[in-house]
Formats: sequence, C-alpha cells, structure tokens
Amino acid sequence: SSSTSKGDITSKSGKLSIYKSLSLNEPTVFNLKQSMYDNKSASLNFDQAQKQFVFDILAAYLDVLSATKEVDIQKANVALQERIFTDTQIQYQQGRKSAFDLNQADINRINSKITLQNSLNNLSNLRQDLFTLLLIKDDGYPFSEPDISLPVVDTVNTTIAPLGDQVNPLMIRMQDIQLKKDNLSLSQQKINFLPTLTAAYSYDAASIQNKPFDFSAYEDSYTISLTASYSLWNLFRHGEDYHRYKNSVKLSELELQDAKVQLKADYEKTMRNLQYMNSSYQLQVRKKGQAAENLRIAEEKYRLGLISLLDLDQAQVDDLNAKLSANSDYYSLLKTKEQLNLLLSDKILGKW
Repeated sequence: SSSTSKGDITSKSGKLSIYKSLSLNEPTVFNLKQSMYDNKSASLNFDQAQKQFVFDILAAYLDVLSATKEVDIQKANVALQERIFTDTQIQYQQGRKSAFDLNQADINRINSKITLQNSLNNLSNLRQDLFTLLLIKDDGYPFSEPDISLPVVDTVNTTIAPLGDQVNPLMIRMQDIQLKKDNLSLSQQKINFLPTLTAAYSYDAASIQNKPFDFSAYEDSYTISLTASYSLWNLFRHGEDYHRYKNSVKLSELELQDAKVQLKADYEKTMRNLQYMNSSYQLQVRKKGQAAENLRIAEEKYRLGLISLLDLDQAQVDDLNAKLSANSDYYSLLKTKEQLNLLLSDKILGKW
C-alpha cells in the first residue's frame, strides 16, 4: 500500500497475514469424507446403471430373436396347411374326402395365416422397442445369434447352493455406503454435544521500512490460540438433530438388511427358475423331435386315407406347440442366465 501526504511526501508499506482455525467439529473434514462417499456411491450407481442398460438391450435382442424364430415356425405351418389343403382338395374331387374335411382344411389354412400375421406384427413391435432403446434407425437387417451358451444347471441335485460371503453386489454396496454416510453424520452430531474447541493459528508480517517488496525487511509475528465454548441453546437444537440422524441410521440399517434378505430371495428364485426351465427345455427338445416324427407319419397316413383330418390336426397342433415351446424356453434360459449375472453384479455377456 502507499499514501501521499501534503508536500508530496509518499510512504509505502506492506503487510502479509495468514490465519487458519480448526475446530473439534471441523465441517471441512466431514464434508470431505461425505464427498468421498458420494463419489464412490456415484461410481457404483453408474456401474449398476450400465449393467442394467446392457441387460435391457440383451433381453430386447433375445425377444426379437425368439419372435423371429416364431415367425419362421408359423411360416412353415402355413406352408404345411397349404399342402394339406391341396391334398384334401384332390381327395375331395376323388370322392375320398367330404365337404366338411375340405372346409376344415381351408379353415386351418386361414387360421395359420392369421397366426402368422400376428407373429409378424409382434416381431415388428419388438424390433421397434429394441431400436428405440438403442436410439438408432432399424434398417431391417436380420439378427445373428449371440455367443451365449446355455447355463450349466444341476437338475439331479435340486438343492440350491447358498450365496457365499464374497458375493457383494453393487446394490448392497451402495446401501452399505449410505449407512456409512448416515453414521458419519451421526458422529458429527455427537461431537456437537461437546464443548466447541477451536485451535487457531495466525501469522502476520509487515514491512518496517519503506520497502514493501523487500521481504527480508519484514517483521513477522505468530499467534496460536485455543478456545472453548459451550452453548446451552445449542444443546436443544443439536439434540433434535441427533435424534433425526439416529433414526436415519436405523432406517439405513433396516434397508441394508432388507436388501440382503431380498438378494437371497431373488437369488434362490432365479436359481429355481433356471433348474425348472433347463429341465423343461430338455423335455421340450425331446418332445419336438417326437412330434415332428409323428406329424410326418400322420401326413403319410392321411394321404393314404388311413386317418381322418381331425387326427392329422392333432398331430399338427402337437408339432407346432412343441416347436414354439422349445423356442420360447431356449431364449428364456439365455435371458435368465444373464439375469442372474445382473443380480449378482457379475459381468453381462462376460464383458459388462
């Protein structure tokens, strides 16, 4: 600084001061710890959101594949019904089939076309859902099968292996961090009941000559102080805050416990679903093969006039249902396998 007095006499001076105080309940320390918890929680939340997004895309993708296979099955069924109708028409002209048989074959043909249209519409809607999720345009390209193997499930021993202590999914970790944050806030409120202790340090340096930029000419001084204060009014105010934060801790403890219980229940439910669906799929595969063979035999017998159209219809229904069920179970198995990875915060598709 400088000053000019009467007679054009100018004086210059300089001063440097540093002051810092630390209290027993230092907000900076607690805010820093809270920020560290917030950053970790945000990172875990991002990882969970990423896994959920990847799973949602995969689930939508598998739904499209399943619907595509269903369309292929329904197209094959339409071709079958067309062939049966043609055979029935020829046999009707030869007097070997009645008008009822011809009408029934035509009805079956029409129904198969209606079902195919429904399957095509469902496929179109599922593709739209997927590409809306991806925020890109659907150019109509066919989908390839993902590189996902069927889950290895022990269907002989139905006992579900318990979750190990090392399993610590993201949702549990986030809830645990929330509990730590609440405990930290509660600790801060506990300290508020104590007298406020404040340690302060100050440093002052001032120029003793008319040379403010000559720091060697400065004269410095130090001050260290320790003060204690206690407010009876703050006792009541902090008491209310303490009970509020204590309730928050209890709530977080309950939510963490509930999350662990829910995780165990969801894990056991998912494992039971995997066991059931795996057994069902294996049976459906066997049934599909048997139904296809029975349909082949029934078609031959129908052409020879050995069975009625109703008998052939039953063989067609069994074959169609077996194909559709095996297709549905296959993609449900793949989806449930990745759903278990999502639940346990394992990698989706081995990558995310």
